[in-house]
Amino acid sequence: MTYFVGMFSGGHELDETCASVGQRVDEEYRAEYWREPGQWFPLHNKCNADYDLVPMWVNPGIVVLAVLVVVCVGAGVWSAATTARR
Repeated sequence: MTYFVGMFSGGHELDETCASVGQRVDEEYRAEYWREPGQWFPLHNKCNADYDLVPMWVNPGIVVLAVLVVVCVGAGVWSAATTARR
């Protein structure tokens, strides 16, 4: 849910956001990797080659949460099937 809220919410311009964290926007780098900010996974939005606005814990967090969802749904289906057999 948070992913979609963040994806479709407005916000600061990239140059303002990068300046607020003390980084400069490298337009040449952004032009070369123009597809990166719009991809679904892994999430990146880099000001330059050295600084990513997406914290490094976000992508592993998405993977862990996706695995937990699959495990929980699987456990629920298994539990329902076991209960139905009894």
